[in-house]
Amino acid sequence: MTTTTFLRTTVLAAGLLFAACATGRPRTETATARRTPDSAPERSASLRAATPGLELESEDERWGIEAAKERKRDRPPKATAPAAPVTGSGSVDVKIPTQP
Repeated sequence: MTTTTFLRTTVLAAGLLFAACATGRPRTETATARRTPDSAPERSASLRAATPGLELESEDERWGIEAAKERKRDRPPKATAPAAPVTGSGSVDVKIPTQP
């Protein structure tokens, strides 16, 4: 192998390696690409709208689902129990058991 052929092969291999490892420009995200997630009420409303023949409103009235939601909303929040104060001497004596 002559020097010229070796040089050509080396340059060709380097060019192929460079082309294989090269990456394109990073994509920029547009404002329309991101979606905000739907809240739970929006999801349930969209599911109800997608299935018009199920008569879900009459089922809710039958089982009192809306009334239960209103009672839950109107209920006063539960009072949390105060934490019990920690009492003690502050020091702990730990003894390691001896091997028999």
